[in-house]
Amino acid sequence: MGLQRIASVILTILLVVGCGGGSSSPETPTPEPTPTSDTTPPTIVIKGPPTVYHEVGTTYYDEGAEYSDNSGETPSSSAQSNVNENVMGTYSVIYTATDAAGNQSSVTRNVVVTGLSFVEFFNFTRDTLGVNKRNFRDSYIKAIEAYIYAEEALKIEDYSNARTIVENVFQEQPLYDNLWRNGVSDFGLHNGDPIAYYGLRMIDKITQELPLTETGVLQLTAIIVECSQVTRPINTSYDLETVNISVDDRLLADDYQALREATYLFREWVKAITQGLSVNLEIHRQDECTTTSFNRNESAGYLTSYPNTSEIISRVPDEIAQETNIWLVISPSGVQGDGTGYPYWITGGMGLTPKGTPLIIGDDLWFIRKPVHLGDGEWTPVERRVYHPQWFQHEFMHHIYRTWPEYQLEITGHDWFDRSFWPSDFEGRWEPDFYWESIEKRLMEANPSLAEGIDITDWVGADINEIGFDALLGNYERQPVGNPWHEVEIVKIGDSFYWTNAAGQQWLLYADEDKLMTNSAYGIQEIIIRLSSAGEIDALYFNGEPYVRLQASSSLNLLAQVLQQNLQNHVTEQQEMKIFHCYHSDEHNWDLAEIIGHYH
Repeated sequence: MGLQRIASVILTILLVVGCGGGSSSPETPTPEPTPTSDTTPPTIVIKGPPTVYHEVGTTYYDEGAEYSDNSGETPSSSAQSNVNENVMGTYSVIYTATDAAGNQSSVTRNVVVTGLSFVEFFNFTRDTLGVNKRNFRDSYIKAIEAYIYAEEALKIEDYSNARTIVENVFQEQPLYDNLWRNGVSDFGLHNGDPIAYYGLRMIDKITQELPLTETGVLQLTAIIVECSQVTRPINTSYDLETVNISVDDRLLADDYQALREATYLFREWVKAITQGLSVNLEIHRQDECTTTSFNRNESAGYLTSYPNTSEIISRVPDEIAQETNIWLVISPSGVQGDGTGYPYWITGGMGLTPKGTPLIIGDDLWFIRKPVHLGDGEWTPVERRVYHPQWFQHEFMHHIYRTWPEYQLEITGHDWFDRSFWPSDFEGRWEPDFYWESIEKRLMEANPSLAEGIDITDWVGADINEIGFDALLGNYERQPVGNPWHEVEIVKIGDSFYWTNAAGQQWLLYADEDKLMTNSAYGIQEIIIRLSSAGEIDALYFNGEPYVRLQASSSLNLLAQVLQQNLQNHVTEQQEMKIFHCYHSDEHNWDLAEIIGHYH
């Protein structure tokens, strides 16, 4: 037993020695990492901007990042992305780096997948204004995105999708809600006031009516005057200079892209409200220079700068003029810079040609840069697409209201800025609401229809030498008669012929070549003679408005007596060029200082 135990111990000792590899040294412990003072994480520098705007539906290629470490060695790195190129939204690419000391850092790039229009818009706001999409108010983004995407749906005739977009945004942000005005002047941008609201209401009407079979074609003729001799102030003491200015090349660029962007939605809206009259944009360049005058209305607090529109229109070839339903005159701007340091500049509005067709007036810079009261810098394409349709609508509604005066929707000019003026059945709070209600609750059932009243071209007037002055004799009315100036009789006194009215005015009529002219209270004016199909005079167009010939005899033969009693009367109702100077504001019961601006 004792020998057996001894043998077992010896065997155990031999096995242990054999397992030790022939060495009797003790086991070496695992070394600990060498202590280090490096606690600085690696540096990651994103290539390109930290926020990227990417067009939906296109392949996204990330620019990556550069990695470095204070040790001089390149750290290990990785990048993780959740970008879905086919779904709009905000995604991230996360870059991570780890150095030999175990220090780790990470940096994130935001990738906003959006429509192409907003790629360009937000690249501009990021690079020029230092403003990213996340810096905008949610209501602002919802409004402009709804407008742009709905407008783009219209352009491909996807009326159903356009309507869905508008319905959705009006569910999220109800009509008449103050949300529509939140941030209206943020960052020097201007996308309408309320934001995109006018255009969305226009699209709402368009998708309510379209698609429609085309029932005819209206022509919007844009005359771009290439040069003007401009009189303008050089300081706020209103010392004047006269300079020759050429049209801004940016208006002409890319086949007049700015003008096409500005007018697109307006043209679609006119088609909708006329139940099918398409509107073609005809651009006519006029190389003859014009003159642009300056006027200061000190009491009202604004300045005006207008070209000689009568001269401009008269130069247009007959073949264009006789196809034109709506005129747009654009001439070199008479505004100093963006208007900074001056009161409000008014450079446009709604007038009438001598033959009664609507005449919209603007200047070249109105389509290129924002006047100071509307923001800073040039219009971006998004801003121009959102804002300018509301300007065109505003001007054109003046023409509609005066063409259908029986509805009394505009009496003294811009009456709707006072909410108490609105008919009792009208809903809403802002100007575009008034327009919507006007169309829906009055004008869609007008007689004559909107299509009939707007589809009037610049007809050819009669030659006064061919018909003779005696053919003018008789009574005329501007209908409906609003004041004594609208009741007219053409009379002969001795060998001379006179325009007389019940207000006691008498103006000599004379011929200038083939034109009938008068030196009136409104200045020297051409009176256009319109003949019926039977070749008889049925109206005289004075100051752009028709004075219809009365077939029956009237009491106007008393005018001669009135004239003798009232020759001392002075003009009390002059209206400069029959132009509506266009202001705009946001609430009701405004004073002039509050409402001037927003348009011109």
